[in-house]
Amino acid sequence: LRHVFVVGCPRSGTTWTQLLLARHERVVTSQETHLFSAYLGHVIGKWDQASRLPEDRRKVGLTAVLEPPDFFAACRAFADRAFAPILASRPTADVLVEKTPGHVLLAERILRVYPDAFFVHVIRDPRAVVCSLRSAGRSWGRHWAPTNVVDGARYWRKRVEAGRGIAGLTPRYHEVRYHDLSRDAAGELARLCDFLELGAGPEFCREAAEAWTARTPEKPR
Repeated sequence: LRHVFVVGCPRSGTTWTQLLLARHERVVTSQETHLFSAYLGHVIGKWDQASRLPEDRRKVGLTAVLEPPDFFAACRAFADRAFAPILASRPTADVLVEKTPGHVLLAERILRVYPDAFFVHVIRDPRAVVCSLRSAGRSWGRHWAPTNVVDGARYWRKRVEAGRGIAGLTPRYHEVRYHDLSRDAAGELARLCDFLELGAGPEFCREAAEAWTARTPEKPR
C-alpha cells in the first residue's frame, strides 16, 4: 500500500488535485481526516517534548514505559486503523490519497510513522489564495481563515515554505502548480501519475480532466 499526502496552503487546489487522482482505479481517498494535524501530530509532539527532558525527569509518562520503536509502532497501528474504513471502500486500491492541507506543517512527523510516504504539494499564486482566504474567513471559514491581507500573506508563506522544505526530508516529493493545472490539467495529471507510478495513459488523464471541468465549472479549491 502506498500512502500519498496531498498538502498545501488551503484554497490552493488541493481538493482539485485529490479528485483528479481519485478517478484512477488504483486510488482510494476520502474527506480530510486531520489524522496528524488534530490527533497524532500532537501525540508525537508530546513524545518529543518528553524525550528532550533530562534523564531524571523521564520517570513518568510514555517515555518511561515505551522505547521509541514501540511508540511509533503504536502510532502506525492507530493510523492504519483510521485508514482501514477508507481502504475498505475500494478493496482493489493500492494507493491511499489523504488530503488534509494542514499536514503540510507536519511532514517530519508523518515520515516517522510512514517513512515511505509520498507528498504532493500544491502551490497557488499568493494573491489568489489570500483573496480566497478572506472570502472564506467572512463566511464558512471564519474559525480559521485570516481576513486581513497581511495575515493571509503570512499564512500562505509559512505553509508554502514548510511544503517546499519537504523536499529536504524525502525524495518522494512532487510540486503541482495551480496555474499549470488550470492551463493543462491533463498534462499535469499525467506528470503526477508518473511520479506516483500509477501508469496512467493520456486518454485517462484527458477524460479525468474533462470530467472534472464538466462537473465543477467554478474555481476548484
